[in-house]
Amino acid sequence: MKEFISKIIYSILTGQDYRTYVLATINKRFIDKAQELISEVFEYKRRGDNWLEKLLEDTSKKMGKENKFKLLWFGGLNDKTVKNMAGGTSTKEVCLDLGKKNIKAVKLLLEESESRENLYQIKIIIKKGHEQVELDDVESLFFVNIISAMKLTIQGGAWSEVGKKTEKGLLHTIFRLLKIPEDNYVLVFDEMKKKGLVENREIDAIVFSRDKEPITVELKLLGICRS
Repeated sequence: MKEFISKIIYSILTGQDYRTYVLATINKRFIDKAQELISEVFEYKRRGDNWLEKLLEDTSKKMGKENKFKLLWFGGLNDKTVKNMAGGTSTKEVCLDLGKKNIKAVKLLLEESESRENLYQIKIIIKKGHEQVELDDVESLFFVNIISAMKLTIQGGAWSEVGKKTEKGLLHTIFRLLKIPEDNYVLVFDEMKKKGLVENREIDAIVFSRDKEPITVELKLLGICRS
């Protein structure tokens, strides 16, 4: 992301579509993370039956934010869904419980479907060197669910990150182009708060008028453009 920030700012100021750089970041992160998840699925599938439940259990015992995300993904879930289902909380215990229930629900749905034979079947084969594992149709469907949950998390996070990392730099560039003296604006939130100018973190800048009245600036980059 860091290497794209200046390009994004330039694209916005010159009227070009900056979203290409965000999509490049999303796709790179998606490929890297997909490889990581696939490797774990590969290893656990090799060990035998009920591998997905075991993968969930083992992941829940690992520390760190990244493993919390993996626990959600292996359960076919995302943080927002869990919080909506669990009254605003998404602890590891809650994620593990809902993940197991989600796996069970998908299995029951497919196993009890009277028209299952008429459904399109997905069979995923994962290869590494001369070894391979084959997921059955239920496992394959849930694998797609895992990858989809991960993609949603990465995609949402990337757009949010672009906003946070670009907006201050973009405003600073705009102020310089407008030749606004540095003493006439504040971009750092802690400095705004220290001066008693704002309480809301949504404010991206304060610009002082000729009468030294503070004018709040809030900048939002849109991820979707309709023509």
